[in-house]
Amino acid sequence: MQMAEFSYAYVHAVASVVGCDIARKPVDDDSIDLIIKRTGGNGKYKSPQIDAQVKCTGQQHLINEKHINFPLKLKNYNDLREEFRSVPIILIVVCVPENIESWLTQDEEYLALSHCGYWMSLSGESETDNTTSKTVHVPRSQVFSIEELDAMMDRVSNGERI
Repeated sequence: MQMAEFSYAYVHAVASVVGCDIARKPVDDDSIDLIIKRTGGNGKYKSPQIDAQVKCTGQQHLINEKHINFPLKLKNYNDLREEFRSVPIILIVVCVPENIESWLTQDEEYLALSHCGYWMSLSGESETDNTTSKTVHVPRSQVFSIEELDAMMDRVSNGERI
C-alpha cells in the first residue's frame, strides 16, 4: 500500500509541474491506475491524455546499469501490449530505497523523493508463453521526468505514437 501511494505521489508531482491533471481509477480493469490529461494542447488533438499502469519496487537486484528488470503480471503485460487503443498507455516503474525512512527527505527548503521513476510503452510487444508473469526491461534512459512527460503530451496532441 505504501509503495503504491508513494509511486502515485511521484507521478502526480511530475504531472502537476507539466500542467496535467491526474485521475485515479478506482477499479483496475484495463491495467490503468492513473489517467494523465493536459487541458488544451498545441497540436492537432486537444486535451491529450495518457493512461498509466504504475508500479513501485524497492528490490535493488532488479536494477542494473541499463534497465529495471520488472516482473509484470501476465494480465497487466497483455493489457499494456495492446496495440489498438484510443488512448496510449505506458508503464511507470518507480524505484525506491529498500528502507522506507529513506524514501522522502523534507525540511523548510525542499521536499525530495528518492529515487526515480522510469517509463516505457509495451504497445505492440509480442505474446508470451509464460502463464503468470513476464519480465519487462524498462530502460533507465527513459526517466519519467517533467521534460519527458511534456514531450509525450506533445506527441499525443500531434497524433503521434509514444
